Amino acid sequence: MLSWLYRRKETYIDSFDFKKLKRIDRGDEDLRRALFDNDEYADIRNLLEKQITDARKDIEKDGNLANAVVCYYLLISTITGFRRGEQLQLRWQDIEHIEHLIGGDYRQSKLLIFRLKVLEMKLGIVIYTNDTETAWNAFRIANFALNKGDAVTVFLLGKGVECEQLDNTKFKLNEQMLAFVNNSGEIMACGTCLKIRNSESTELCPVSTMSNLYNLIEESDKLLTF
Repeated sequence: MLSWLYRRKETYIDSFDFKKLKRIDRGDEDLRRALFDNDEYADIRNLLEKQITDARKDIEKDGNLANAVVCYYLLISTITGFRRGEQLQLRWQDIEHIEHLIGGDYRQSKLLIFRLKVLEMKLGIVIYTNDTETAWNAFRIANFALNKGDAVTVFLLGKGVECEQLDNTKFKLNEQMLAFVNNSGEIMACGTCLKIRNSESTELCPVSTMSNLYNLIEESDKLLTF
């Protein structure tokens, strides 16, 4: 990388002359271990929980909030194995309390479980065209993503609310839209855009609002526009 920057005259340094260091783990299996043993894991978890407890006693104190957040992040990582990107996808609705049947009675557990669906991508698609082929391809990728297990929402905006009237024998758009809805995909359509065109809400073009569009943009992991 440094050589590439040097050739582009982005830096005046063409290389670093670092002395090669001897590997300290060579021949020492204790230093080469990829995993902690159970006792080490318990010590790490206990330490993280103690740090969180201490920080929450005075969360307003400078540094305590950051300390608690970092410890929660590391704790979730050790419990679930989630990486950073997977943790960033977590929402409150992805966490639920569970109950245990003990002695014939259901008792609320303090345990929280993370549903596997948090690993799904939340894909938002905005269609702003009345070109049949483009809209057809937009719903093709929407259906493909659904079949991959992702959660997909399509918002029809502007000329996009005309999608239901664009169907033809070459590009069977309504067929793609119906398959999308039947496979638990969600379609929303700009109500104002429908009103301008004197159109009414239908199953494939249900009335929605700018607030719904904003929420779609805010909550989507990826957003595509056509």
